[in-house]
Amino acid sequence: MDRRHLRIGLSGIVIPAGADWGIQEEHARFASNTTARSWNGRPIIQGPRDDHRHVITLSADGTRWGPTLDDVNVRDLVELHSARFEAARIPAGMLSVVLRRPPVPDPSKPWGYAVLAHRDGEKTRIPVTVAGKVVTLLQAQDVDVSVQYRAIRPCVVTDYRPGTTDTRSGTQGWGLTLVDRT
Repeated sequence: MDRRHLRIGLSGIVIPAGADWGIQEEHARFASNTTARSWNGRPIIQGPRDDHRHVITLSADGTRWGPTLDDVNVRDLVELHSARFEAARIPAGMLSVVLRRPPVPDPSKPWGYAVLAHRDGEKTRIPVTVAGKVVTLLQAQDVDVSVQYRAIRPCVVTDYRPGTTDTRSGTQGWGLTLVDRT
């Protein structure tokens, strides 16, 4: 996928140039937990284990163009090139970290991926190399390093809203609900 001009990408779904402006990407936990107290007051966590899976809702209102949702069906598998940044940490003295998900390719970055690294408490970027899901610093740092990256998320389509149209303003809205599979 050539995504030079787009922040959000979906495999198999064409998003016209400029149609990604104003897309809202919302993440919610896939399943919630509840906490109860035992007979001696200790907390007991009930519910499924938190495995970092999300329900992701993509929506846009008031855009001029929308994505091609004509061929989208519930249960279709898609890859989402997320606009949301995730974070990882490289402890002081270490050189690399393995990311939870693969980063989005980005030809505008010197290392070819949408990955940014910053020293703890500083705004200056640190150069890195990226190989698959491994981010490596060129030299070890004396403080922790925060690695921010946009992730590729394999998802399944659970619902879609083909759209609403406002003929006066010439705009339309649409929505897509996905469940992260990782």
